[in-house]
Amino acid sequence: MRGEGELTGPVKIKPKGSMPGLEGCWISEDSCSVISCEKRDRHLEISACEQWENLVPKSEKGTRPGVNKGHGQSFKLEVKGEGDKTRPTGNEPGGKGPRMRVKSGAQLKCIYANACSMGNKQDELEAIVWQDSCDIVAIMETWWDDGHDWNAAMKGYKLLRRNRQGRRGGGVALYIRECFDCIELDSSDDKVECLRVRMKGKANKGDFVLGVCYRPPNKDKQVDEVFYKWLAEVSQSPALVLVGDFNLSDICWKYNTAESRQARRFLECMEENFLTQLVGEPTRGDALLDLLFTNKEGLVADVEVRGHLGLSDHEMVKFSILSEVRKGVSKTSTLDFRRADFSLFRTLVGRVPWEIILWGKGVQEDWTLFKKEILKAQEQAVPMRCKIKGRGKWPAWLNKELLMGLREKRRVYHLWMKGQAT
Repeated sequence: MRGEGELTGPVKIKPKGSMPGLEGCWISEDSCSVISCEKRDRHLEISACEQWENLVPKSEKGTRPGVNKGHGQSFKLEVKGEGDKTRPTGNEPGGKGPRMRVKSGAQLKCIYANACSMGNKQDELEAIVWQDSCDIVAIMETWWDDGHDWNAAMKGYKLLRRNRQGRRGGGVALYIRECFDCIELDSSDDKVECLRVRMKGKANKGDFVLGVCYRPPNKDKQVDEVFYKWLAEVSQSPALVLVGDFNLSDICWKYNTAESRQARRFLECMEENFLTQLVGEPTRGDALLDLLFTNKEGLVADVEVRGHLGLSDHEMVKFSILSEVRKGVSKTSTLDFRRADFSLFRTLVGRVPWEIILWGKGVQEDWTLFKKEILKAQEQAVPMRCKIKGRGKWPAWLNKELLMGLREKRRVYHLWMKGQAT
């Protein structure tokens, strides 16, 4: 690291404005002070475990603490190169509240949407997924049946779904990036429109269960009890993320109170299973219907209500799951032409006595013999490799104009949320 160094012992610290060539100097007011400043391409952090006022009295600014007054504090001077600057943690100027630092790759980008029929929204959903690089997509009210297999798939993603049986509407689905190792868990009752999967964690990392659930409005008590039984079963997982549309608009999540009997029973079930609700904004008009639960602190972060999918009257919910997921090992082999020895290939093909082996044969037999010799040379000259699962190429229809349109839609939505657009 360029400019790396560490100095322990009394250090001369000058107040803001008296250190030539330094910009952006600031002093924190907590008990462990941090003075951060910039000089050219280096970043300096000087920390002292005492308040600035106690270390450097006004009458002695510019003196050496611990020398003139015998403070005896030990200081640490850390000089970092430009590439080592870190983002504000939330406790320093420029921060926006406490943030958890997470390695890139340890976050799963997730998006949830209540589609109110995916019939004419599949293309927009796919564009949003590609634009935001989503790892997991949860969809409510797909309105799919067995005839939608041809248009429901998304390249680079596994599709897990549960259609409503016997009547129109409902249905839940999960798109999970193809490279992730996950197992679909069976539901104990067909009356519950729910889906759950176990996401395999990396070595020494725990698994977590991801569930999606749609609870139709005005369900009778018997069906609700079946749902609560399923909820208690899935909550046995030590790490759970549950998202869905529960159609309970009269719950005040700020104070955990409810008016109707059904809503109060739902709150009791959440408390009995130690589930915490994380969505804080309305998702359909003034009602908070789409909910996100977890039973493990720090597992879910960056929860944000954002825009609509097509003409759906529900808002989408974007969030991150702070967990590292194991990636499945591909068993598909393919030819690695980048490491092919084409000189050897030409030599092997040139050694074949073509006139002799093809003499007097018919067209079909000639083709069979020709292909056999070519494949034999290919086996010796072109190595094999395991195919790496990825997102693949962008869909041909997803052009720059469509992406710009999606960004403009998002920009206008944020202005509308702030009351700056009508």
